[in-house]
Amino acid sequence: MDKRVFIALPFSDEFKKQLTEEVFKLRAGFPEFRWFGPEKWHITLVPPNNLSDTEIGKMKLLIESGITSKKFRIAPDRIILGPPGNAEKKMVWLLFKNSPEFLGLRGWLNSLLGNLENLETRPENIHVTLAKFSGLDKPDFKEKSFPREFVAEKIEIWESRIFSSGSVYNSLARFKLL
Repeated sequence: MDKRVFIALPFSDEFKKQLTEEVFKLRAGFPEFRWFGPEKWHITLVPPNNLSDTEIGKMKLLIESGITSKKFRIAPDRIILGPPGNAEKKMVWLLFKNSPEFLGLRGWLNSLLGNLENLETRPENIHVTLAKFSGLDKPDFKEKSFPREFVAEKIEIWESRIFSSGSVYNSLARFKLL
C-alpha cells in the first residue's frame, strides 16, 4: 500500500520554542482557529506524493548519495493570513524571506525527483501553516513581524496520515546538510 510522503525542512528546537511563545499569544486572540502544534511545523520542500515502500527506498538512496547542500540560515518575514494573493484567506502562515540556499535545495530535489507527480516551484511559497480556520468572514488579524532565524541542518522524508481529526506526521528518514 502506498504512503503519502513529502520532504520537509524541520525547525530547530530553539526556533520551535520561540515560535511556540509567539503562537501562544496569537492563540489567545483567535481561539476559534485550529492551531497546529510544533510537531507539525516544517517548511515543505517537496509536496505530498503517494509512493510505495520501494519508491521511498529509491528516494532515500538518491538523496543520500547526492546531497551536497550545506547548512544555511533561513529567516521568517512575518505572520500573515494566507495564502497571499488569494481573496479567501483560510490559514495563518509564518511567511519566510526568499532564500537562495532554500530555493537551490528545493531545485536540486525537484530535478533529482523529477518523475514525481507533485513538485513545488513557487518561489514566494516558503511558509509554515500555523493554523486553519473556516466559516469566518474576515478575522481581525493583523500581520506581525517575527524577526528570528534558524539554521537549516537537515531535511527529512515525512509520512502524512490523514484522519478526521487532522494529519499525523512520522519521519521516515533524515539527511544532514553538510
